Amino acid sequence: MVNPDWTLNQFAFWYRDNNYPHMPELMRSVFFTDVSTSTLVYSSGPFLVEHYLMHPDAMVVPHTHPFESCSIFIGGLLLGTRQGASQEPRWMTDADSGAVTEPLPIGTWHAFKVGPQGAVFCVASRWDTPEQKDSATRKYFGMPLGPLHAQSLAGDAAWRAAARQQIFTASAHRRTTARESQTNSHRA
Repeated sequence: MVNPDWTLNQFAFWYRDNNYPHMPELMRSVFFTDVSTSTLVYSSGPFLVEHYLMHPDAMVVPHTHPFESCSIFIGGLLLGTRQGASQEPRWMTDADSGAVTEPLPIGTWHAFKVGPQGAVFCVASRWDTPEQKDSATRKYFGMPLGPLHAQSLAGDAAWRAAARQQIFTASAHRRTTARESQTNSHRA
């Protein structure tokens, strides 16, 4: 049973360790961009899982989302980068199948590159407003991934304005917390 008070990583490990459960009633919509195909596969409380098939040699430009997220890598070849990373990025390969990435806080910029065989992974997310749960391809800020993606983003103008404010607020809070932490460490 999923506990709504879990951290995102606790949920992601539960999801992986319980053999990637699917809810067929969620899988009625398929989301297309110019570089990926995805579908929602599981939802419980604040948590949502979306299954991605990334096209070979795809490039995903820096972007952000209004929810906390992490990935569960399944296979293929994928190189991810993220804002504030403490380590150099490395290619994830089939040998990394089942790996769960560190969570990306709301508003964290990230990008990735896909190898010649494509890549498969799940995005696990935790939403502050569960009633707004949706595909990460639609709740996306950054340059569209091509004309098909731009078309899917065009219809959400009111939501995008409100979510942009949420991302700005979350990013400002992280910067303030980081500065306070640095100030406190210098005092010690």
